[in-house]
Amino acid sequence: MQLFPMFAARSNMTKLVVGMLGTVLILLGVALLVLPGPGILLILAGLALLSLEFPWARKLADRLKQGVKGQKSPPEPPQAPDRPAGTHGTPRAGTPRASPR
Repeated sequence: MQLFPMFAARSNMTKLVVGMLGTVLILLGVALLVLPGPGILLILAGLALLSLEFPWARKLADRLKQGVKGQKSPPEPPQAPDRPAGTHGTPRAGTPRASPR
């Protein structure tokens, strides 16, 4: 028997509300993957909300965090070589041009 049954009822109500809101956020996020909008952001927000009350969601969120931390950063694009001004394939002003023969 619980010492304070009113807190048990409140805990169940909190779990129900968090579960419903998290599910709605995830479903909206899935819909926004094909519609214009922040789908991935809403899915992650729904998962974060669900992880407050449900151990399976907390484990999934932890696995996603570990996956993100394990990712390598994308390689940097190659840089163009530094060239002085005016050396991009056109002759500078005052440079003698070859005369056509």
